Amino acid sequence: MDLDSNNIKGHSLLALERYSDVTRHMIEFDITSDNLPEGRRGERHRRFLTDAEYVDLRNRQKRREIKIRRYAHVTEGNIIYERKSKKTNRT
Repeated sequence: MDLDSNNIKGHSLLALERYSDVTRHMIEFDITSDNLPEGRRGERHRRFLTDAEYVDLRNRQKRREIKIRRYAHVTEGNIIYERKSKKTNRT
């Protein structure tokens, strides 16, 4: 499922939470379970998080309540997206 940013619920990219001194992470995730406080199954959300909130959402992913689709580190309001490493074929 490929969603554009207009369909993402939660924090906008310019949300005040992004610029908080304690914000360290930004994730975009899909809800994969029913009856979650954030919303319904199939919705995509964006959240700016503290370290403790990030650990909580990682644990929720392990319980298959959510699926993290995109991650970025946040430093002084700057979003630094995680780069996927390219696999090289060495023969």
